[in-house]
Amino acid sequence: MASPVPEVPVHEPEARRSGRPGGVEDRYRSLFLIGRGGMGSVEVALERSGAGGPGFERVVALKRLLPEQARDPRHKEMFLREARLAALLAHANVVHAFAFGELYGELFLAMEYVEGEPLSRVLARRNELRGSAAREGAAPGGLDAALVALVLADVCDGLHAAHELRDVGGNPLHVVHRDVSPQNVMIAYEGHVKLLDFGVAKFDTGGHETRTGEVKGKMAYMSPEQALGEKLDRRSDLFSVGAVLFECLAGRRMWGSGTDVDVMRRLALEDPPLLRDALPGVPAALAELQARLVAREPGDRPATAADVAKELRAFVVSEAAVDHGAVRALMRELFGDTSEAKKALLTEALELAAGPRAHSLRKSMVSGTVFERPTLLEPVMVSDAPPPPSKGPPSSWRRRRGSPLWMGAAVLAAIAVGAAAGVAAMNRGTGAGAGTSVGAGAGAGASTGAGAGAGTGASGSAATGLPPGAVSPDPSASPSAAPAASMRSPIPIRPRPPRPAPRTSATSKLPDVDPTPF
Repeated sequence: MASPVPEVPVHEPEARRSGRPGGVEDRYRSLFLIGRGGMGSVEVALERSGAGGPGFERVVALKRLLPEQARDPRHKEMFLREARLAALLAHANVVHAFAFGELYGELFLAMEYVEGEPLSRVLARRNELRGSAAREGAAPGGLDAALVALVLADVCDGLHAAHELRDVGGNPLHVVHRDVSPQNVMIAYEGHVKLLDFGVAKFDTGGHETRTGEVKGKMAYMSPEQALGEKLDRRSDLFSVGAVLFECLAGRRMWGSGTDVDVMRRLALEDPPLLRDALPGVPAALAELQARLVAREPGDRPATAADVAKELRAFVVSEAAVDHGAVRALMRELFGDTSEAKKALLTEALELAAGPRAHSLRKSMVSGTVFERPTLLEPVMVSDAPPPPSKGPPSSWRRRRGSPLWMGAAVLAAIAVGAAAGVAAMNRGTGAGAGTSVGAGAGAGASTGAGAGAGTGASGSAATGLPPGAVSPDPSASPSAAPAASMRSPIPIRPRPPRPAPRTSATSKLPDVDPTPF
């Protein structure tokens, strides 16, 4: 979701406090921004031990959804479903979520913060360092085969945990990640590996799982069935693992550098490229495994991610004694200065915010200790929605009846009542003066409306309620009707003056109307 941006320390995060008890800033103290994208932002923050309390519980990566995205019900549901999944997943090779919810209309997700780099950046940095050698004629290539096998074995362990995930009632969720890619594999500077970002994961439960026909994820790593919008299961993710394995060893993407349209066309018409063809001399065990992982038919792929992890670890043992110390050494080689600068930035921010507790807070970030602290499996919800409308005047009026606004409304109401009473009195006086006309009209079989206007001259104008100078309708021209049921004169109705005809011209035309506005 988030594109990398330079880390910017926030030395005065308290200025962002909203003043609303229980808001995001009341629960988390921002330290610096680490990413921003079209959907939201990610920042490093300190989780407070209580809403507005002075102590701090742990360091987190705080993900926020932009307000305009939070107003979209579908984006909101997807965000909360991703958060629930991350909270349910308690595995050493998956980035864990501690808390999530909606506070005063702002959606947030507090996750485990990993000091490291995504695998995509590791590959890019390796290619950058080897660029000069490649230009001099050296054979292209990616990372060490045994090291790649170790990293992807960890990824498959985390992926298998997601595939096997059950809800709190014990029901299988049949999760499909759908976005296994180098961008979503985090490698810590200390050597451990984490799978992250279940934002487009597929579920069998819930109201907003992706329907058949929808395509989500990165085209370069999709299985053929995912690219074509067909039904998916866990084996689709294993195809993506095969594409990542190819890229890590060959030093380039499996489908090359074409556009998404090019990749989709090749997915539909061609067999996936094989590692043995792209990189002669690759270890046979990895070449054979990659060929099975990217098989066009899901039934020809390995059954589970756990099976893939087992094969990868068997290769590591057979080839070399590689452990996570080798991963740590690689990260130091590629990002030595960068990693030290990032660690110093966090240390400085922690000392500024937490003082003597900075050291213990750093220790809480060690991989494996994140599960020692509590995790919320249900969202934290604090709403600021307005109350339902009442039948009476607004509550602010009821609280301040002596205010000028309320008094002005009362005066206007009194004037309206007085005017109505005056009109009624005038009508009664007029009816008395024209009683003969009414009686004559009634006796002559004229309608009540015609009888009310039977007088002549000025009195006729007053009786009909017409403005002075207006011509009263001719009673003799009115159609006959049944005798009036009552001798009381009805309230005269002032007819509306006719509206002037619109001007037309030879060149005038009707306004254009778009028949399909959406």
